[in-house]
Amino acid sequence: MAHTLPTSTKSLVIQESNVKKDSTYHDAVLTERPLAAPKPGEVVIKVGAVGFNHKDVRVLKLGNINYI
Repeated sequence: MAHTLPTSTKSLVIQESNVKKDSTYHDAVLTERPLAAPKPGEVVIKVGAVGFNHKDVRVLKLGNINYI
């Protein structure tokens, strides 16, 4: 059976918004993005699921935060 490589992938994109900078909440949109063919020596890996942690977005917005 021949396999064809995908030409696009789904991406969760964090967008600029009017949400307060110190807010835990954010604007994230699931989008379809083009996927380039692998270059020599590269591989394509099919990912079935990923985790998304809102604290990562908070650190991205505010810098390193110490949680207790």
